[in-house]
Parts: sequence; structure tokens; C-alpha cells
Amino acid sequence: MMKLRRLNGRFDLLLVIKGEYLTSDHLSFIQKNSPNIDCVMYQWDSVHNHNYLYLTDYFNRVYTFDFKDSKEFSIPYLPLFYTDDVVEDKYIEKDFDFFLIGVFNPDRYKYYLQMKKFCHTYGKKMMAYIYIPFGYYLKNQILRNRFHIKSLHDVKFKPLSRERLIEYYNRTKVIIDVCRSHQTGLSMRIVESYGLNKKILTTNDMFSNDPYVKEIEFLDIDSTDRQILEFVDKKVQTYRNKGNLTIDQWLRQLLA
Repeated sequence: MMKLRRLNGRFDLLLVIKGEYLTSDHLSFIQKNSPNIDCVMYQWDSVHNHNYLYLTDYFNRVYTFDFKDSKEFSIPYLPLFYTDDVVEDKYIEKDFDFFLIGVFNPDRYKYYLQMKKFCHTYGKKMMAYIYIPFGYYLKNQILRNRFHIKSLHDVKFKPLSRERLIEYYNRTKVIIDVCRSHQTGLSMRIVESYGLNKKILTTNDMFSNDPYVKEIEFLDIDSTDRQILEFVDKKVQTYRNKGNLTIDQWLRQLLA
């Protein structure tokens, strides 16, 4: 609140993205000082993981990336976006069959071990980058052994750079997407893979409900080994509607 009090003048627009530390007192203060302000909230998490419903009355418009929340709470659906640096490079050699990236969670690590075994069995190559803050690792793995991480080689303590991320995307045939439990919205991995014309191996089964990415090539991560092997070698079609998920299009819809 102290930082808010230091703001001078009146504002035309308040754009909140997730806003997990925002309170009703914050919003009341902002609206009192800028009575005509247009308040917009965008949620890229599910209500189950972050309950923001008590704040929605303070906003002129609220959007969610989550299919289930959109339907259950009558909130307009708007998927995430990809940025201008997400560019397909057709000339880069596809030397990885799979690429798995994300912040550590037990489900993601479980699927990493599953795919590591799969790749060893069938001679496939996987690049994995599972990031965990060192302090979090120390507290939960070393002191409490909660995560059962088998090897230090399985995790990274430094976030992957944006440039290296795009490089790995381009070098990969199939992106592995392990989304958070209770989340039905499309992750940034899926949206960026769509922009890069990539296939997706995923735990999210909601693609058929999304008009934005209905043409994307995807397979359930719990499919049979044979199905996954066929999926890796399948030639991906050129996605025709990638422009629907650019950041420019996202902003136009969000601020319309």
C-alpha cells in the first residue's frame, strides 16, 4: 500500500495479470484516486490454485485462460499468447526428439523419469530442463526428502535463458507439456509450440474445446509406446491460424 500511496496523478487503465498479492484495499484505494479508471484482470491460473473470485467485482472486465473456470464461473475465455521472438527456424537440425521444460513439481518430475526410461528403451533423445530454486531444493529435498529427486543431473538451479529456450524449441520434434493439476488452460509451452509449428505430448486433454488451437498436433502423454513412437516420426502440418495467438491479438482482445 505504501508504494501505491507514492503514485501521483490519476490513471486511465489498471491491468492486473494474476495479481495474487492484490487485495480489496489496494483496489479501493486505486479506484478512489482514479474514479474513471478502466480495471481489467487477466488470470493465467485456475481458481483452484489461486482464488481471485472475491476481487472480480472491482473490475470492469475479467478474463481467464482456464476452460473449466470460464464455463463454471461465466468468465470470458482468452488463451495466452506468444511473443515476436517465437519464430520457427526450418533450417535448424531437429536433433532432439523431445523437449521437456518447466519449474519443478512432482508430477513433472514423474513424467520426466517416465520419458527418460522411454528414450533409453527406444533410442530416442530428450532435452530436459527442470528448474528448481536452490533454497527450495535444499529445504524440501535435502532436509526433508520430500521430492525424491534421484540425481542432481535431473534438475537445474539456474533458469534457462530466453534465447536458449527458443533454440531448444527449434531443435525439437515434440514438446512435452506437463501442466499443473486442476489446470485446464493452455500453458505457455503449448501456445509457444503452436507459434513454432511443433507437436505436443501433453497431460492436458482440453484441446478439442479450444477454437484457437484446434488444428494443433497433440497426443496424450499416457499413450502407448507405439503411439508415441509413431507420433514422433509423424510429419507436422503447417498451422494456418497462428496469428490468433500473437501478443498483439491478445492485447486487442483484452483491451477492446
